[in-house]
This record gives sequence, C-alpha cells and structure tokens, in this order.
Amino acid sequence: MDKKKIMKKILLILILIIPFLNNIAKDQNPYLIRMHVIEIEGNTNAFIQANKDYYKPLAVQAVKDGKWAGWAMFRSFSKSNVFVFFHHYSSPEQYAKGGSIWGSDIAKKLGLKAKNNGTSTGQKSYASKEYIESYSPVDGAYIGSVGVTTKADYERVVKVSQKAYTKWRTMPSPKRGEIVRQYGEALRANKDSLGKLVSYEMGKSLQEGYGEVQEMIDICDFAVGLSRQLYGLTMDSERPNHRMYEQWHSLGLVGIISAFNFPVAVWSWNSMLALVCGDVCIWKPSEKAPMCGVACQNILQKVFKANKVPEGVSCLINGDYKVGEYLTKDKRVPLISATGSTRMGKIVNAEVAGRLGRTILELGGNNAIIITPSADMNIVLPGAVIIIALLIITPSADMNIVLPGAVFGAVGTAGQRCTSTRRLIIHESVYDTVKNKLKKAYKQIKIGNPLSAKNHVGPLIDTDAVEAYSETLRRVKEEGGKIIVAGGVLEGKEYK
Repeated sequence: MDKKKIMKKILLILILIIPFLNNIAKDQNPYLIRMHVIEIEGNTNAFIQANKDYYKPLAVQAVKDGKWAGWAMFRSFSKSNVFVFFHHYSSPEQYAKGGSIWGSDIAKKLGLKAKNNGTSTGQKSYASKEYIESYSPVDGAYIGSVGVTTKADYERVVKVSQKAYTKWRTMPSPKRGEIVRQYGEALRANKDSLGKLVSYEMGKSLQEGYGEVQEMIDICDFAVGLSRQLYGLTMDSERPNHRMYEQWHSLGLVGIISAFNFPVAVWSWNSMLALVCGDVCIWKPSEKAPMCGVACQNILQKVFKANKVPEGVSCLINGDYKVGEYLTKDKRVPLISATGSTRMGKIVNAEVAGRLGRTILELGGNNAIIITPSADMNIVLPGAVIIIALLIITPSADMNIVLPGAVFGAVGTAGQRCTSTRRLIIHESVYDTVKNKLKKAYKQIKIGNPLSAKNHVGPLIDTDAVEAYSETLRRVKEEGGKIIVAGGVLEGKEYK
C-alpha cells in the first residue's frame, strides 16, 4: 500500500476518533455517526463541483452554534466513482437534520422538527416529558421524536373536541366538504414529501409511499361528493296533511387507531368521511410511525386555519396501546375505528362493546389465491405478490395474468399488509407450472433501499418483525414444509 493510501486511512481514523473524544469531553452522545456510500453516475468531478458547498473531500468543519459537527468524504480505493461519506453530529437534533435520506427540505415542508409535540387539538399542541424516538427501518437512522400523550392531556383533547363538535356539526355538509377538498389539494402539493416520509419511516417502496398519499387524495375527492349526498327518505304518513322524512345525525367524537403498515391512508379513510358527516376525530397513529401522524396533522391544520375551523375538530394523540385504551374505554367516544392484528381487534371489540359503543375493525387475514388451470399466469402471479386477498385460479386460467398477481400480492409492503397473499390453492394440473414460474419470479425481486426505484421490496418494520418472520420459517420446516426459493434474513452492514 502506498503512502497516499496510508495517509488517507490515518486521516479517516482521526476524523472518526476526534469527534468521538470531543463529544465525550462535552458529555454528549458520541455515537451519532452516519455513513453513506454513494455511487455517482457520470462525471465525478462535476458532482463534486456541484456539491462543493456541502461535500468537501477530507475536510472537517465546525458548526456556528459551537456544537461540533464534522463530516468528511474520501474516494474509494477500488472504484473512482464510489464515495463514502461520514457525518458526525453532537446531538439528536443535528443528527435528524443532517444527512438523512429524506433530508431537511422535506422536514421543513411537512413542518417536522427533531422533537415534535405528539398531542394536538389543531393550532395548539402540548409538550411531553416522555417521547417516542423514530428510527428508519431503511438505514437505522434517527428521524425524530414525538411526545407521548398523558392522561391529563388526553382529557384536555376530549374536552376541546366536545366543544368543537357543537359547532362543526351545525356547519352545512357541503361547506365541510369544501374544507376536505382543500385538504386534498394540500396533499397533492405535498405528495412527494409525504410519500417519501412514509417510505422512509415505514419501509415500503417509494411507489407504495406515493400510492398511499394518492389514496388520501382519492378519499378526499370521494368525501367531497358525499358531502352533497347525505340523503334521507321521505314517505307518506297515515295521518292527513302529514309527511314523514328521515334525517341522519352525526355521532360525535370518532376515535381512530391506525397501524404502522398504512401510517397515513387508513386515518384519512376514516377521518375525511367522518368530517363531512359532521363528526370530529381523535387519531392515535402507530407508535412505529409517529412522524407520519405529525406530518398529516401539520398539513391539515394549515387548511383549518385558513378556514377558521374550530379548535378540536381533528386531534392527535400519541403513545403505545395504553394511550389507545384512553379511547377504547371512553364512553364519550361512541365510535372506534381500529386497524391492526386480529388479537388487538378482539380486545378493542370487547372493550367498546362492553360500553355499547360501535367499532369499525380492519384486522389481519389469512388470504388465499385459488389457481385454476385456465388462469393467466402473467397477471395472477405478480398481483398475488402485492395485494390480492383472494384469487381463484382454475385450469382455464391465463398464466400471464395469474403469476404477476400472485407475486405482487405477497411481497408488497414486505408482506406486512392485512391483504397480503399467504396461501396459494393450485389446481393439480397447473401446480408444477405455477411453482416453476413463481420460483423464476421471486429470483427477479430486488430487496434494498425502498427509496430506490430499482428495488421492489424494502425492510420489515423492526427487529421484532424480523424475528416473527424467522420463527415462521422455522415452523414451516418443523411442520414438514419445503422452501422452494431460499430466503432468510439478509446479512451485512447495509441490512442492520
């Protein structure tokens, strides 16, 4: 190894060690170090020139506020177009702002901070002593933190919501629909930023992240139309000169508990319809994707502020299942919509039914695709990998349709959807054909950073999900199952 390479390595070690020791001396977290490996297509010198204000080869700089935050870049020894970037941050706030995949521009557009209040009644929000820290399953990087709602803060939210309901329900439904329409427009303007946040915090592919925000936009459009169709029947009375009619009334406070796999869309499905019907909403997002909840609330409140909507029409609370129990046990909340596992749904249903409340439950499934000989495999198998819950495949099925559907239904959102394909029921006459085509399809699937359009599948949400996946594979083998496409937990620094 020549002297230049040795000097580069020594300098790199110093760059890593100096901030480590410096942070220890200042009693700060020494572990906030992020590394990126970037392969540049095209002229590398042009890239350096275009980014010279941010990336400076083998350089260390100080931050103006006095807190040390340095970074460095060096060219790979093996490839001239591959660069490794090291970023050092002296606080979680700096770490969240600098170097993350979705970047500070997106955080600014969505109104996100390194530390966010997790309890909000609209224009007002409340700090907390306890916070949920959100780390991306994509690269393990710290995204930000969200405050946990206390019982006292929850009571404050409910009281503000009750007051808001008395005003919101009297607003004509077409006017409520107009406010929802404006929220849909705001989502269109923020689709790119919110879609990337969904992908980065939850781990689904970028196209799925964009698709989830599009579902929010679509439900806004649907709700706008619904706001002018809240019809009631009219009928003759047996009494002379009398006529009868029915009029639907809003319920009041609607509690929404959403899951990590659809961190924004499920809330919108419930809340936009509830809002045009005259209800007010209290939302508890998943504690595994709390930043998405804050972002949605921030966008909505800008619309509400412009329309002078009463404080408390759409509220946000955060925390684990204990905070969710504030809603499920509260007699002041007549309707609970909860999305999650079947086990969770049974608990929620029993609790709410015990107080004669109402529930909307969207729970897990054990979805099957039935493949008949007439199925078109080019359509069925890809779809089965993504989302299809039930597909019947007969001997006459066109395999060009069957195969795409089957594969797509299973691997979409890394198989973490309630509608994910879990079983294939295949007619014996096409069994071998389907199996061989599936093997070929799975070998073409690329797993990696979901923000890259080259990859089809991103990471599971957390290490608990990985362990559950591994345990399922163990059970398959124990029960006599055969794995036809070798899988398992991916190894390497980029997968930790």
